[in-house]
Formats: sequence, structure tokens, C-alpha cells
Amino acid sequence: MTPKIPPTQDISLIQKAQNGSTEACAILLTQYTPLIRAMAHKLKSPDMTQQETNDMIEEGRSAFLKALSTYQTSQEQVSLGLYAKRCIRNRYISFLRRRNTQKKRDAAVEHPPKQADNLTPSALLVSDMQGKSHSKMLQSLLTPLEFKVYYMRFDMQMKPKDIATSLQVDAKTVYNAICRIKIKVKSLHQEGI
Repeated sequence: MTPKIPPTQDISLIQKAQNGSTEACAILLTQYTPLIRAMAHKLKSPDMTQQETNDMIEEGRSAFLKALSTYQTSQEQVSLGLYAKRCIRNRYISFLRRRNTQKKRDAAVEHPPKQADNLTPSALLVSDMQGKSHSKMLQSLLTPLEFKVYYMRFDMQMKPKDIATSLQVDAKTVYNAICRIKIKVKSLHQEGI
């Protein structure tokens, strides 16, 4: 069910409110409060607390007052109710986006990524090999070019462009090899070798 917009207002009441009459603002806000509440309840997330719902309604009131101050009474095609409804809806959407972003940040702080996600390919291999020969494991996993790129990039800390010059290949080839190395090492790590 769509929230109903209050009936067309007296233009003089809207103009009084726009000119700073707190009484006119209070009358209009009282008339539009059911719309503000209904829209909040329609758009709110099911997991929202009562406090968050109240904050959302407060955002709606603020949006209504902003809409009231920017509404042009000379525009006859769009009523204050329709204009305010659009402004309130936009404010609610912004409120929900901010809330969801904050929830994601909070979740990231509570559950930081696993340590393995932050390790370099070399560190992943060393942690997984547990006594196996590092060099032999790499040689069996990587192509000869990838093995050279791996050694230069992750052990010698060379830049990809310098590796390309040293191996006399295109930089694109080096970047592709690095990408393949990371994929192979991560898959090896996930298999639990």
C-alpha cells in the first residue's frame, strides 16, 4: 500500500512556512508526519532496531522541512506532497546506504581477513610446504618463465619492468606471469598441500 499524500495545501500556508513562520511549519509537519512514518516503515530494513527506525523517521522530517523550504509554489504541476515524497524517499535511500556501509565497516573490524589472505605467494608456499624443498616445489608448480619471474619478483623484489628488461620479454608477459603465479600458489594453498 502506497503512503498517501495529504490533500493539497493552502498556498498561503506554504508561503508563510517558507517565510519563517514556525506555526505554519508545525501545521504542515503535523499533516505530513503520517506520510513520513509510513514511508520509513515501508523502506526500512527488517533488521533495523527501533532506535534506527526513529533516526530514519527523523531524517524524513528533516527532508520534509528541506523540501518545504525549496518548494516553488509557482509550479502548479507538482504539489508539495509529491515533491516532499520524492525528497523524503531520496533521503531514506541515502540513510540506508550510509547504514549499510557502516555495518560493512563494523563487520570488517569484527572479522578481519584471515592471515593467509595477506600473505605473499612466497610466504604462502613456505608456510604450506613444511619442510619440502622450496625450490623443487616451485619448479614443479611453475613453468620455467614463471619460475624466473617468481624468483626475481618475490625473492629479489625486482619491479616487473626491470624483470622484463632482464629476461628480454615484454612487460605484459611479466605481468601475466605474476598473475598466473599468484593463482597457482593460492590454489595450492587452498588444496592444503
